[in-house]
Amino acid sequence: MHNKKHSTAAIALIGALLFSSCVSTPVPMLKSTVPVGETTKYENLGLSSGSSSTWSFLGLWMRGRPDVDSAFDEAIRKKRGDAMVEVTCRERTLWFVLFSVTTVSVRGEVIKFIPTEKKDARKK
Repeated sequence: MHNKKHSTAAIALIGALLFSSCVSTPVPMLKSTVPVGETTKYENLGLSSGSSSTWSFLGLWMRGRPDVDSAFDEAIRKKRGDAMVEVTCRERTLWFVLFSVTTVSVRGEVIKFIPTEKKDARKK
C-alpha cells in the first residue's frame, strides 16, 4: 500500500515534467539604453536587473505583453540612475499543461550622467 502511494506520486511528477517545458531566447547585447558619446561623463552605479512577465492560457489568450521598457525602468530605478550600458536582454517562456508564463529580463551596468558646465556659464 505504501509503495502504491509513492508510485502514484512518481507518475504524477513525471507527467507534470513531461507536460511542462521552458525555452530561453537571448537578445543581442545593447551598448546602452541611450546614446552615450565619447565626451559624455557618467558615474557607473553598478550591476542591476529588471524583468516583466505575463501569462497566457492554452497558448492562445495572452494577458498583455511583457514590457521591456518597464524592465529597463525597474533596473535603472533600483540604482537611482539615468541609463544602462552593456545591457543583455533575455526572453524566457515556461509552458505548463494549460498555461504559459513569458518573462523578459534585462541586466546591465546602471550609470548616472555627470552634468557638464557650459562655457558661457563660467564667464559670468
